[in-house]
Amino acid sequence: MVAEGQDKPPRQPEPQREPVEPIPASQIGNASWYVNEIARTLAEEKAGNMKPLAAKQRLDFLRNAYKSVTDEEISDAAGRVMSPVDRLSRLALIEHTDAQLTELEEAIAVVDGLNAKKKERWLSLIARTRKLQTLAKSKAIYNWIYIGRTSEDNQVFTMGEMQVRFFEVWADPIQHSLIMAPPAHAKTISLTGQMLWDIKENPQVRTLLWFDTENKGSKQLKLVKRYIGCKRWKALYPKLRIARERHDEDSSKRFTITRDNIGSREPTMEAAGTISLINGDGYDIIYVDDPCPETVAFQETTREAINFKFDTVVSMRFRKQEISRFRMICTPWHPEDLAGHIISGVRSGLRKGWKIAFDEFAVKKDAEGKHISLWPERYDSEYYADREKFLHADQYARLFELKFSSQTTKIVQSVKYYPCDPEDKMLREYSEKDQKWYADRINEIFSAEQWLSIDPSATSGRHSAETAATQIAMTLQNRAYVRDVWFFPGNPVEMQEWIVDRIINHGIHRVLIEDQGAQAGQVALWVDYIQRRLRELGIKWNGSIITCKTQQRGGGGSGKGQNIGKGMRLKQCAALIQNGYLLFPGTIMRNWQKGGNLYFGCVDNSNIRKLIRQVVDFPLGTCDGVDTITQFIRENASRLQTNSMQPNYTIETHEVISSLRAGKDRALKAMMEPSVNRDAQRESEWLHGCLG
Repeated sequence: MVAEGQDKPPRQPEPQREPVEPIPASQIGNASWYVNEIARTLAEEKAGNMKPLAAKQRLDFLRNAYKSVTDEEISDAAGRVMSPVDRLSRLALIEHTDAQLTELEEAIAVVDGLNAKKKERWLSLIARTRKLQTLAKSKAIYNWIYIGRTSEDNQVFTMGEMQVRFFEVWADPIQHSLIMAPPAHAKTISLTGQMLWDIKENPQVRTLLWFDTENKGSKQLKLVKRYIGCKRWKALYPKLRIARERHDEDSSKRFTITRDNIGSREPTMEAAGTISLINGDGYDIIYVDDPCPETVAFQETTREAINFKFDTVVSMRFRKQEISRFRMICTPWHPEDLAGHIISGVRSGLRKGWKIAFDEFAVKKDAEGKHISLWPERYDSEYYADREKFLHADQYARLFELKFSSQTTKIVQSVKYYPCDPEDKMLREYSEKDQKWYADRINEIFSAEQWLSIDPSATSGRHSAETAATQIAMTLQNRAYVRDVWFFPGNPVEMQEWIVDRIINHGIHRVLIEDQGAQAGQVALWVDYIQRRLRELGIKWNGSIITCKTQQRGGGGSGKGQNIGKGMRLKQCAALIQNGYLLFPGTIMRNWQKGGNLYFGCVDNSNIRKLIRQVVDFPLGTCDGVDTITQFIRENASRLQTNSMQPNYTIETHEVISSLRAGKDRALKAMMEPSVNRDAQRESEWLHGCLG
C-alpha cells in the first residue's frame, strides 16, 4: 500500500503484442500456404529467431483464419497437402480416405529402393483397407465396428449376437422400435452406432435425444460429436463434418453437420431431458434412452407425467409423422411406465407401426437351472447367478428377466428352511442314503462356526425397545443357518453377562453387534466388559467381537458412507434370503393338498416364527430381529454360498405366514385371557432365568 501523501509508483506499460503478418489475399484459402507458414514459424522459433509469444500468436492466427474461411481444421487440411508416404507416418491406413489411399498406392509404386515383396505387401494392405471401408459403408453394424471403440481401453468393439440383433431391429422397415435389454449389455453404445449411421444415410436428418435427464443427453451428444470428428469417420465421410457453430447454438446441447438444408432451425442433433422444454417441431428421428427414472416403480404421478408428455409433446415433434421414427431402448420398471404404456397401446391396436423386441433379450435358464448368457463374449453364466444372488427378486426380474412388476409392499416374499432336528421322525420317510445326508448336514451345522448377531436396544427399562440376538451357524462350506433367536427387554447390564455366558457355555465364536448412534457408547462398554470378564474367569477365547455400522460403503471424504435405514438394508439382503443363502430352522411336513409331498416348514418355536414374521411382514409390526439378520448377511455377503439341498426335494416353504390370521388369533386370545403387564412379566422371567 502507498502511504498518504506519497506519490503512487508509475504505472507499468502493458506488454506490446507482436505484430502478426497479414495473409496475402491470393492465399486466403490455400491449405498448402498455411501449412508452409506453420512450418516456417515453428522453425524460426526453434532457431531463436522468433519469440515464443510471437510464435504462439502467429500459429493461433493461422489456425483461426483458415477455420473461419474454410470451416475446416488446419490439422485436417495438412493431411491432404503432405506427401502420401509422410502422411502414412502420422495416420493409420484405416484413417486414410479413398483418395488418399489412391495417392499412397501411386507413391509406393514409384518409390526407389523398395523391393518388390515390400511393395506387394503394402499394396495388399491398402487393398484390404479399401475393401474394409467399402464394407463399413454398406451396413450400420459394420460402420460402427470400423468407427467405434470401447470406452474402457479404446479397442475395437467386439459385437456379440445380441448386439447384432439390436442393429437388425433398427434396420427393420417397421417405422418405430422399442428394445428392452438388461443393463450393461451395450444398448446405448450400440444405439450410438445407429445414430452415426442415420446421419451418414441422410445428412439432412434432424434428430432429438430424449433421456431421463438433460445431462445424460448432453453426454451422449458430445460422444456423437467426438466420433464425427475422429479420423476414422473422416476417412469414410470426409465431407460430413461438424459445421461451424452458430452464435445461438450451445455445443453441449446441439450440433449441426455440413449439409444442404442450412436454413433449418433444427440442428442435426439436439439433447433434452424428460422434464426439459422441447422447442423444436421438425425432427425426423427421436432417440429415447431410459426415459424413466427408477422412481416410476412406485410413483404413479411420475409415470403418468412422463407418459402424458410422450403422447402430447414428444410424439407431436415430428416433421412428417408418416416417415419419422422412434428408436427407444430401456429397462422395464412398472407395467404402466412408458415402455409398458407403449406396449399396451400396441397390443390394443391403438399404436401402429411399432416393433417390440424384449423377450429375446431376457435372461433365461436352461433345463438344469443354469443361466443362459446373452453375451458370452463378456459375461458367463455365473455373472447372472451373482446378480440374482444379491438383487431383490423384483429388481432382478425387472433388470434381467425384463418382467414388468409393480412395487410390492413386502420386501421379502418367503424364506427357506432346513431340517434342524436329528430326531425328526419324518426323516424316516427318506431313503437311508438321504437320511445319512441330512444327518451329516445337521452335524455339520452343530459343529460349524457359531455367530451371535445382536441388535441392541438404545433404551432400557420396562418400556424400552427389545434387544434381539440371533445365533447363526457358518459352515466350512460358507453356508449359513439360523440356529436360534432371543428377544430381551432392554437391560444392558444383564445383557452383557448373558453374552459372556453364551461365549463360555454355548460355543459362540463371533459376536456381531450394531454400533451406531445411541448404541455406540453402550456397545463400547459391552466390549470392554466382555473382554475383561473373560480374562477374570481365565477363559482363553479365540473368537472375536465385531462392531458394524448401518452405512453404505465409501462416499464422502471421511471414508464413511451414508447411513441407510432398515428397509434399504433388508432390500440389499432380500435376494440372499429368498434364494436360500440363509436358511431358517424347519421341520419336515407333508402337504396333503399336493398328493402328500414332503416339504420343509417352520419349526414349532415362537421366537423363530416371530423372527420370520418380522422379516416377511416388514415394515409391519416390530422389526428388532430384522437387523440381526441383515447385519450378518452384509458382513458375510462375499462368503455366502447357496444352501442347495438334494435336487429332488423342494425346500421352499408352503406355509404362508398371514399377518391377518395372526392378528385374529391374537385378538381372540386377548378376549379369552385376562390382560397382564407383558413387559414386566417378560423382564422378570428373563432375569430369573439369568440370575436364578
